Amino acid sequence: MQALIATPVAPQPQQPAAFPPWQPNPPPALPATPTSSNGIKLAKPEKFKGEKGKATAFKIAINSYLVACAPNATDQQKVLFTISYLDGTALEWIQSYQEQEIMHGNVAWLRNWTTFWAEFNKRFGETDWAEKARKKIRLLKQTKSVQEYLRDFQACTTYLQYNNEVLRDMFYDGLNETIKAHMLAQLFDPQDAATTFQDVADQALEIDLQVKAYNSQSNKTFKSENKGQTSSNRSREKLSTGDAVYMIGTDGRAVKGKIESIGRNSCGQVTPNVKWVGQNSTVQVPFPALKKDDRPMAGPSHAPPPPPLAKGKGPGPMEVDRERRKGEITCLHCQGKGHIARDCPSKPISGFEARVEEVKEPDLDDESVKDDA
Repeated sequence: MQALIATPVAPQPQQPAAFPPWQPNPPPALPATPTSSNGIKLAKPEKFKGEKGKATAFKIAINSYLVACAPNATDQQKVLFTISYLDGTALEWIQSYQEQEIMHGNVAWLRNWTTFWAEFNKRFGETDWAEKARKKIRLLKQTKSVQEYLRDFQACTTYLQYNNEVLRDMFYDGLNETIKAHMLAQLFDPQDAATTFQDVADQALEIDLQVKAYNSQSNKTFKSENKGQTSSNRSREKLSTGDAVYMIGTDGRAVKGKIESIGRNSCGQVTPNVKWVGQNSTVQVPFPALKKDDRPMAGPSHAPPPPPLAKGKGPGPMEVDRERRKGEITCLHCQGKGHIARDCPSKPISGFEARVEEVKEPDLDDESVKDDA
C-alpha cells in the first residue's frame, strides 16, 4: 500500500474584514397616538426649515417629545428621529453628512446626541445671544404690567452670568415711578444688603396687583355715579346758530327765542347767545337750559319776567339805572350776561308745570282798556 503523506499546506493570508457600511436605523417606534407614561397627549414638533430664530424652539420641542414618548431611545435613534423633522435648507445641510456616514462611516456626531446638537447650533443657533441679551436688558423698562416686565427681564438673564445684586438693581431701575413710590411708602428698601432680586420682583408684583384692583374699583364707582348724566347727554339735542329754541322761565312758563350766535362765557365755556321774541338784545343761556322748538311762533312771546318795579306810577331812579347796567351784569349761577342769579332762567323749577301759550296783545278798542287808561 502506498502511504499517504500529508503535505502541510501553507496558511493563506487572511484579508482584512471590510468595514460594513453604516445603515441608518429607522426612528424609534413611537406610539401611534403620542402619549406620555401618564397618558398625557403630546403634539408632534413642527418641522424645522432652517430659520435661525426658530432653532431654539425646535430643539426644545424635539427634546420634550422624546423624553415623554421615547425615554429609552438610543442616541442614534434620537438623531434619526430629529433628522426626520428637518426640511428645506436644514435637510439639505444634513443630507451631505448622511451620505459621508453611509459611504465612509466617519461622521461620528450623527451617532451622538450631544455632539449632534453642537453641530446643529454651529449652523443654525444664535451665536451672539449673550451680547444681544446684554444690550436688551440695559434698555429694558416697564411700560406695561410688572408681570410682563419680569417675563422679559428673566428671558434676558437666562443668557447672562450677572450676580444677584446686579440683577436686583437693574430690575428696580427699570420699574415705573408709580411702583417705586409705593415701595417707598411701604418702607421697602430695595438696596438693602439682605434684599434679593426675587424679593424686589415679588414686592413689585404685589403692588401692581393692588394698584390694578384699586383702579378697577374706582372706575366702577365713577361710571356708576355718571351713568345718569351720560344717558342724559346722549339724548340731548344738538343745537346750532339759527335754531329756534325755548326754555322754561322762573315762573314756569315757556319763553321762546332764537340762537343768534355761539360764543364763550367768562369761564371759557361754550354758551349760546339767545335773542328772546320781543326783546332787542341777546343774553347768554347755558345749553342744558334750552330745548329745540319745533313750533316757533312768529309773533311776540312771553319774555322772562323782569324784577318788580319800585312803588309808584313809573320806574324809580334805581330801576332806570338797573336797566342801563343790565347788559354789564354777569349771572353767578350760569355765567350768562344780562341777568342776575335770582332771575337765572336755568335755575331748577319746583312746583310748576311748563305750559306754552301765546300772549295776546291788548286791544286798544276794548272798553275796559280805555276805562283803565
